[in-house]
Amino acid sequence: MKIDVANFFNSIDRDILLSIIRRHVEPGWCLELIEKIVNHDPRKNVILRSSPDLFAQVPVHKSLLRAPSRKGLPIGNLTSQFFANVYMNEIDQFVKHGLRAKYYGRYVDDMILFHRDPAVLNGWLREIQTFLEESLAMKLHPNKIWLNRVNVGIDFVGFVIKPGRVYLRNHSLNRCKQKIRAWELKGSPVDVGSIDDLSHSVNSYLGMLRHVDGYSARKALCGRVESLFVQADQDYTKIYAPKNAVNGGRLKGQA
Repeated sequence: MKIDVANFFNSIDRDILLSIIRRHVEPGWCLELIEKIVNHDPRKNVILRSSPDLFAQVPVHKSLLRAPSRKGLPIGNLTSQFFANVYMNEIDQFVKHGLRAKYYGRYVDDMILFHRDPAVLNGWLREIQTFLEESLAMKLHPNKIWLNRVNVGIDFVGFVIKPGRVYLRNHSLNRCKQKIRAWELKGSPVDVGSIDDLSHSVNSYLGMLRHVDGYSARKALCGRVESLFVQADQDYTKIYAPKNAVNGGRLKGQA
């Protein structure tokens, strides 16, 4: 069973977070600093670099600017990632020691549980929903509750996991192909800016494919872009613009 919390970072209750932290951190300078960070409201005196019309297109539940008072942590803060794990440790402890689930994993707000009996998983689902609502003021995403057999494959943190095999999900791979296609539709420009943008984008997907049996996929992606101005390393794990193709900030062959 795979589940995740709806609108996770914007749903974190700061008062509940602080009550959890106070159970583990003694009064003093460290706790005072933590309280100052958690209580800070980044929405005050904020400088908007995009137009109000663009911000208005962001769904209300995804915008920290429109989150209820005392709700939400700014995703950009490094401390928010740590505080999120402190917050979700409560559900970890409940699942492992309350439900006694033997096989359980979590990455941020994505949770996965295994059991031979689907009835047990459905029972755990109801108890987890109740715990989240009563103890953490959160809800599971109703459209992201997935229950199936392991051999069907589990779409988890960007990868599809099957017994004996892990691969990058097709949706992610298709996004990379779309970026390459967009570059091709522009006439495969080879100016420094275009090559840098293409390399950064493709290399991020090649990086993910390094963690799975993705040699064929890496080779196919690199084959789409390799040319005099773009090369791949021997194992197709990275593309780059050769140094001898650049001359004074322009690629050779350009007027």
